[in-house]
This record gives sequence, structure tokens and C-alpha cells, in this order.
Amino acid sequence: MNAVIHREYGIGGPTLISIFDDRIEFVTIGGLVKGLSLADIKLGVSMLRNKNLANVFYRLHLIEAYGTGLLKIDECYADCAVKPQLLATDNAFKLVLPNINFAAKRVKNYSLADESKTASKKEERYQIVLELARQNSLVTRSMIEKALHVSTSTAVLVLKKMLQLGLLKKYGEGRNVSYSLAC
Repeated sequence: MNAVIHREYGIGGPTLISIFDDRIEFVTIGGLVKGLSLADIKLGVSMLRNKNLANVFYRLHLIEAYGTGLLKIDECYADCAVKPQLLATDNAFKLVLPNINFAAKRVKNYSLADESKTASKKEERYQIVLELARQNSLVTRSMIEKALHVSTSTAVLVLKKMLQLGLLKKYGEGRNVSYSLAC
């Protein structure tokens, strides 16, 4: 709805919707309304470019209110490791929505088979950490050390790689760090 309502219809060109396994991308013509920044948009500030069109959508109960779309999107991704991305130029606006089901599928079916045959020990460690995270809402480095029977530095390396792969989500900093399954 945002792509239709906020589009600049004075400039030719289509609204692009691209669907990938891990995300969906919306690119609309028009960029940001003059006077608004990307930071303003992320706060929920909305300036209607097409007031009459927005009014029709509102009266048809296709939208609830003006300026709430991106805030609701952020709420939907609040507990996910992957977050939506907003990009804007002078003439275009792009919204990238990650597919949280794709991330969950990666966690559920994770395998290192394509990395190498010698990766079986890594895969076994990752599976143990994933199972530990499934059983507990949050896990710590020390819990992982005990479960894997490894040193602190090895546990840190395992966690770092699992974060890079998007298998785990990190909470907190320093001594208060804990981890959970990514969506």
C-alpha cells in the first residue's frame, strides 16, 4: 500500500517488486518528499504525496492511518536477527523485507556439507549449539563451552561464525551477552 500511496506519479517508470528466496524488495519512484530525511521516515513521520489516493485507501479500510506502515514493519521484525532495510535517493525509495521463514529454514536444516568433508566436527558443534538454543530461550558463551567441552576462545569462534551465518541472534554487550536462535 505504501508503494502505491507514496509514489511520485509525475515521474514515469514502474514500481518494482522483486521476490527472492531470502527477501522481497520494493522500489518506488519519487524518493523522499522534499524536507524529509530517512531518519524522519524511520521515526514514523509521513508526508502524503497523494492525499486523495490515501483518503480513498483509508475509506476502503485498506490502511489504518497515515505514517504507521514502516513502524509496523519494524515491530514485525523486532525479535529477528535480520532487519528490514530502507534506502533512498533523490528519485527512488527502496524497502527490503527479509524472509524470516528463510532464516528459520536455514537454522532448522543447517548443514556444512558443501563447505568440506573435514567440516563434520564444526557441523556437529553447530548442531549442539542450535539444540541448546532450542531448549533454552537464551544461551551464554559459558553454557556453550560446557556443552561442547571447549575453551573460551573456541566457543567465541563458534559463536562468531554462527552469528555470521545468521543462525544465532546476539543480545547485550560485554559480560551480559547472550544468544538465541535467529527467527
